[in-house]
Parts: sequence; structure tokens; C-alpha cells
Amino acid sequence: MQQPLQEPVSGLVEFHGTVQGKNTVSSDFYLSFPPEFNKNFDSEQYNEGVILMNTISNHWTS
Repeated sequence: MQQPLQEPVSGLVEFHGTVQGKNTVSSDFYLSFPPEFNKNFDSEQYNEGVILMNTISNHWTS
């Protein structure tokens, strides 16, 4: 996405892109999940998985 979002997003949103600074993400696209997905989403477990994936240099071939 070359332009900033014009509409507000809330709830569970997944961005695919690169962090550019403390408050900026250059995103290729994003997914906004329906509210019912938020009910069972474990953000702490998700964060642990992201941290684990970033400790392995190439987690797709390891």
C-alpha cells in the first residue's frame, strides 16, 4: 500500500510488510478479521510464536 489507510481499523488486524520506524509500517496488504475471531485469539501465545520464528535464521527450511 503506497498510501496511508483512510479508514479506521480495529480488532484483530494482520499486516504484511516491513517496519520502517517506531510508529510506521510499510505494508503490502492487511487482513481485518471478523469480531468472532477475537474471542479465542491468544495474543501472548501468538507473540511467543513470532519471537520463536525470529530466532531461527530460515524457519521454513530448518
